[in-house]
Amino acid sequence: MDGHLPFRSLDIAVIGAGISGLSASWLLSKLHNVTLYEQENAPGGHSHTVQVPERDSLVDVDTGFIVYNEQNYPQFTELLQHLEVSTQPAPMSFSYSLSEGELEYCGNGLNGLFGQRKNLLNHKVWRLLRDLIRFYNESESKAALAPSNLTVGQFLEENQYSESFIDLHLIPMISAIWSTSGQTALQVPISSVVKFFSNHGLLKLRNRPSWRTILHGSHTYVWRLLNGTGTKIQLGRAIGSVSRSDSGVILRDIHGSALKHDVVVLATHADQALRLLSHPTGQERKLLGNFLYENNKIVLHSDQNLMPSLKKLWSSWNVRSTNRTSDPLTVTYWMNKLQNLNCQRNYFVSLNPPSITHSTQLHSEFCYSHPILSSRMISSQHELHTIQGKNNTWFCGSYFGYGFHEDALVSGLQVAEALGAKRPWAKPTGGHPRDNVHPLQENSASIAVDA
Repeated sequence: MDGHLPFRSLDIAVIGAGISGLSASWLLSKLHNVTLYEQENAPGGHSHTVQVPERDSLVDVDTGFIVYNEQNYPQFTELLQHLEVSTQPAPMSFSYSLSEGELEYCGNGLNGLFGQRKNLLNHKVWRLLRDLIRFYNESESKAALAPSNLTVGQFLEENQYSESFIDLHLIPMISAIWSTSGQTALQVPISSVVKFFSNHGLLKLRNRPSWRTILHGSHTYVWRLLNGTGTKIQLGRAIGSVSRSDSGVILRDIHGSALKHDVVVLATHADQALRLLSHPTGQERKLLGNFLYENNKIVLHSDQNLMPSLKKLWSSWNVRSTNRTSDPLTVTYWMNKLQNLNCQRNYFVSLNPPSITHSTQLHSEFCYSHPILSSRMISSQHELHTIQGKNNTWFCGSYFGYGFHEDALVSGLQVAEALGAKRPWAKPTGGHPRDNVHPLQENSASIAVDA
């Protein structure tokens, strides 16, 4: 006897069709009966491609997930290769504009920093450059010695960084990366920011990772995933509650219909998962309640007034702010550059922009929620494995890591593997960086399979 129980196929419900739910469903469906519930009428979550009519064709423009790199997204890279999804280089660059062009620069070397020639005589720009070099040189060593709950704002104050560097570079950069407000960016743990910057080559001037984007938009891989699965897909079906027992789970949609399954995978944001549970345990309430989110208005448009005044400074990521600290930052992605769009018009995706002047320049509007990095969130991440598989319930989502695509994907794959499935490519040697964030307990599901 090898001590293993006979394999039993389960009836599994997955709630949420973002990348974590899609990857979990895709892998689970190779062994189990899987039903995927999504409240929206289209799958993908933040992998949302809008097809904009232009003359006799459609232009595929991404509005949420846009870019990745092979170094920091190894499992997503494996998935795309397995699905035979074509990708292309995505040139990454950054610009900042203050008060309608009062001060502008881009990150394309000294020529970009002094793209406005008057910046040569601006002491704020020279102070920014001095502190930028200092941050590159000392942030890793100093952050490593700092308390885990030390915030960006506290770190910058303790080390006497200039307002020029803080307001004109670091906070706009953090806001652009994490889709968060300037005030929230100051509250992020400095250790998380520095670790992310270091992993992504943002603390050095050369040899940074090469970024890529998906040819014809991110919806390409979404449909490849769905077409390669036996999952039953219920689009436009919102689940209102989840009840658990020893014998299984009962989902109730917003119309009151009961749906019985053996196991449920909550592939949603942490706060959404907590709201769905009819009777969350104390541990579930404690851990999931520590994840907070910000809503961001996302606008797909063609209004170049949100770009730098000097066109030579236009970059992939463009941040604008005013002299009023209470005003939110506006982040604008130049999609023609990022996706190498071959079209007549310029297309931009902006987070929290002011009103678009002309309605003819507005193409689509959305609201996306993004996690807020905090010390409470990071502390909870290390305990998430303690609620996995309990009461026939599993959790996955980007909140298991930094809040990005790779984090969500890995968490979905890990849940599927804990339920007996196996990804069709070799797992990374020595484990994946995200594995240390959310180790799953072995054999915690009501299933046993041969090794």
